[in-house]
Amino acid sequence: MAMVRQKMKQPKQKRTSTSSSSATTYRTLSPHMHNAAFAKLRYPRHYTIYETKAVDESVERLMRQSNLGGTSVTFPHKLQIGKFVDVITPRAASVGAVNTVVVKEGSIGGR
Repeated sequence: MAMVRQKMKQPKQKRTSTSSSSATTYRTLSPHMHNAAFAKLRYPRHYTIYETKAVDESVERLMRQSNLGGTSVTFPHKLQIGKFVDVITPRAASVGAVNTVVVKEGSIGGR
């Protein structure tokens, strides 16, 4: 799972975006690309990888952290994470998979 953490205006803290992943995440360039873009744009965010074998309550707790901005979800977790979001888009529901999780005002949305 890849995460983006970003600094908030009040209180000041960094938000993270994560990407849920399987064992192949060590090869991904996503953190390098996202963090380079954040630095260039001066966005106070940090993209990191969160490796997990399965989506469970520990992932839900991670998504509910106040400094989490959202996640990119990799296969096979796309099929599991939908049951841990508060709101899901009709398209994600129709295909049975969530590609992106957005945390906004305490609500976790699956897209």
